[in-house]
Amino acid sequence: MNYQLDFHGEELMEQYRKLLPLYQRLATLVSESVRKALKEQHVSVTVMEHRVKAENSLAGKLELKGTKYHSIEDVTDIVGMRIVTF
Repeated sequence: MNYQLDFHGEELMEQYRKLLPLYQRLATLVSESVRKALKEQHVSVTVMEHRVKAENSLAGKLELKGTKYHSIEDVTDIVGMRIVTF
């Protein structure tokens, strides 16, 4: 999908692109740490997933609500994790 971002939205996207390797590493490290902690506590995990928000998904969010964010650090849900247990 092709999004129409204003100058500020484009600046936020550029910040995201520069930080993307950091977000990806953060998602991996948090996932590994949580998995280890749950295993140590003998918690049975059915599903554990992590992700970094896709660029097109972020662009859609910025197109709708971009003016409320001063910098990329203000944007929520860039890195997410889901854990399903019994």
